[in-house]
Amino acid sequence: MTISKTPAPCWVGPVAGGDDAGARLAARRMDAAGLAAVLRDGGEPAHVVASADHARVLDLCLEAPARVATLTLLSPPPFESLDPAFVARLKSLEVPTLVLFGALSSHEPAAPGTRWRRALGKAFLVYVFDAVDPIEASRPGAVADVTGDFIARRDGFLVRARDDRLNP
Repeated sequence: MTISKTPAPCWVGPVAGGDDAGARLAARRMDAAGLAAVLRDGGEPAHVVASADHARVLDLCLEAPARVATLTLLSPPPFESLDPAFVARLKSLEVPTLVLFGALSSHEPAAPGTRWRRALGKAFLVYVFDAVDPIEASRPGAVADVTGDFIARRDGFLVRARDDRLNP
């Protein structure tokens, strides 16, 4: 697997919380071709975190859903920017999916967040307090912690109101 040194759309692999969680996320960055290779090559199903090129990452996950253990979308784009036929296919993606938005993102996150949660088969929506886009740079520890918790719990995922990782 090739890890890109340039900004890339996704990370693959387990993500655990802690002080160096952001560094662990950055170490696993790869481009869409790298993700395609991971999903094609077998082994354990991948935990995919998409920070850019969301449509391409989602398309790869739709092509090989059995190869994706979990999917996390960081500040995905508004639906208006996506092809309606593509959006209609998203409901068939039965992979546990976490959708994260920064509470201070450049666009009003409530409407797109709700639309993403409804469009995906098994989605959870979380707003990260005091985060702006890109949220993985703004609050890397919070992003890594909540993503790691989601990977560990999947369908049992729950964020408590007093969770200081997201709401200091």
